[in-house]
Formats: sequence, structure tokens, C-alpha cells
Amino acid sequence: MGHKTRKDRIYNNTEIQELIVDKAKNFTEEELSKYCREDYCKPKFDLNYALFVKMPVLSSEEEFDASIKDHNEQSRWTWRYKFTVGDFTYAITTQWYDRNDEYVKKWLLNN
Repeated sequence: MGHKTRKDRIYNNTEIQELIVDKAKNFTEEELSKYCREDYCKPKFDLNYALFVKMPVLSSEEEFDASIKDHNEQSRWTWRYKFTVGDFTYAITTQWYDRNDEYVKKWLLNN
């Protein structure tokens, strides 16, 4: 009983991704570019990756696929919830854990 199960989380990963994208698609390009930096996202969400990866809208499918992989060729972002602002399309990170939930809750309240 003492350990957290998946059900005890405030959000599941799908909810986090959908809720954040829903708000972020109203942000300016300047604001969004901050969320493409790991150093900006670490204190806001306790993430080890940038919240978003941005790619020019006219990128090829290969470029889009390559952009969501880290240096070890692991996919750390997803295009499933992609959105476009200006000339860029954004992918959101898939790396969400229990420790991020309170940060997400606070961010959603403030944005």
C-alpha cells in the first residue's frame, strides 16, 4: 500500500501532453522558443529534456522523425500532439513521471 501506483498520479502522460499543448498553442513564437530549452524547462517542470522540439513547418518527414530522438537515438518527444505557431511545428516531450505532476498542475494554473 505504501508505494505509488499509476492510478495515484494526478495526470497520466496523455493528459499532460494534451493539457499542455492546449495552452501552448496560444503562446507566441518567442514564448515557445523558451520551452525548447532544457535549462528553461528544468525548473518549471523538473524535466531532463526540453518541453518542446520545434521544426520548420516545411521540414521533411525524415527531418521530423530525426528531431524527436536524443543523442542515443531514443525518441523523447512525440508528434502525436503536434501544433503549429507561425513557421514552426512543435512536438512535446514524452518523458513524464510522478515527480512532474505537481509542476504540471502549477504550470496549468498559471498559464
